Amino acid sequence: MQKSRSIIVCLGLVLAGSATCFGAPAEEPAGVSAKQDTKTNTESKATDDKGTTGPKLALGGYCPACYLIDKKAIKGDPKFSSEFRGRTYYSSSAERKAAFDADPDKYLPQFDGLCTLALGGSIGGHIPGDPKIFTIEKGKYYLFSSMRAYRDFFDSPEQFLLVARSRFDRPMLRGFCPVSLLAQHRAVRGDARYSAVYDGKLYYFVDSMMKAMFDKSPDQYVPLYDGYDPNALSKRAKVKGSPHVFLIWKGHIVVFIDEDAKKAFEADPEGISKKADEAWKDFSLEKPH
Repeated sequence: MQKSRSIIVCLGLVLAGSATCFGAPAEEPAGVSAKQDTKTNTESKATDDKGTTGPKLALGGYCPACYLIDKKAIKGDPKFSSEFRGRTYYSSSAERKAAFDADPDKYLPQFDGLCTLALGGSIGGHIPGDPKIFTIEKGKYYLFSSMRAYRDFFDSPEQFLLVARSRFDRPMLRGFCPVSLLAQHRAVRGDARYSAVYDGKLYYFVDSMMKAMFDKSPDQYVPLYDGYDPNALSKRAKVKGSPHVFLIWKGHIVVFIDEDAKKAFEADPEGISKKADEAWKDFSLEKPH
């Protein structure tokens, strides 16, 4: 087992007010039994006491600030809820909520909560992590989809993190600003200094104002089919479109591989989108990618 780098694994055990941490994989990380290979849906619709649905509930309702402050996965309380970038976060107390509200990005899981091993492995899969299975390294926490993924990560932690980061840091729309596309109908390259992660994907923006617009209503600016060309999808192929060839259709950004593909879509948007919707649904039901 490679131990050239100290990867802190937090078990959520508190002794005399401080967490017990180890530099090697433990049997029961974050309160999950080693006999379990559990998977948790980390996002669901938040509901109030009347059953009204709201923004997506992040981290399965676990408190984001507790990972770094308490070194534990602690269930949050709906009384201490915060909304950030289209998601609802539950904190365990008023103090933890204040910490999160003061600097949300600091307390978000790395890779938007995706399984670090899956993202950094040979396939590069986008598989949601389980909020109860995590490790902390240099003040950041990383989730895993299962105990098996958690253990396998320690075979080569440096390599998995390096590959995961390189894959995750590839921005959507080739780095062009989605707010400019939708609001200004212009393809303008974004700036890495103004970036945001949403639904496991990285976006760049022209400036802080456009980033704030995205943070307030991210779903509005996400390109249709995650930026894949609908014409290709209608033929059961996944090909990324170009931000230079786009149109706004029913309030959504739609990108194409070239002008011919755009003209074909404009000639029959309902027919092509129907086939693309069916293909996209089928692709989504396949193994996460």
